[in-house]
Amino acid sequence: MLSRKIREERGREIPQEWLDNAKKVLSENYLEYTKDGNLTFQTFGELYPDECCLALCLIDSVTENAVSLILSSDISSENFDPNILDNLLDASSLFFDQYFNTPNWDDYEPTWGAEEFKNKKFFSKVSRENIGLTIQAEKWLSQED
Repeated sequence: MLSRKIREERGREIPQEWLDNAKKVLSENYLEYTKDGNLTFQTFGELYPDECCLALCLIDSVTENAVSLILSSDISSENFDPNILDNLLDASSLFFDQYFNTPNWDDYEPTWGAEEFKNKKFFSKVSRENIGLTIQAEKWLSQED
């Protein structure tokens, strides 16, 4: 679901412990904006044999609006470097710093774009999609089959 490549199969989920830690890091780094509880981060991730995908969603509990940053990096199944997840999380600061420091930010980019961070290539897109709701809907629909 998070992949930038056309796939029939679902990826393996990134371990929940790592996702929980990523959420904690984001919440702490952007505490100034999340401390009142109206804005919260949600984290999701999938691993494929050739791709690592990470979705970082900022949810406004008052309006229920979402801003989702989806990151993707090509990987090798033989030599998967677990640090790639940390690099993607670090790279997310490029987006969230701009988001929080731009009044009335409205720069959605729903198509994949190539980026570079710390000499590592990755891909990103930004949407209004609430990834958590999409995942719930997909699970519900798959139970009907």
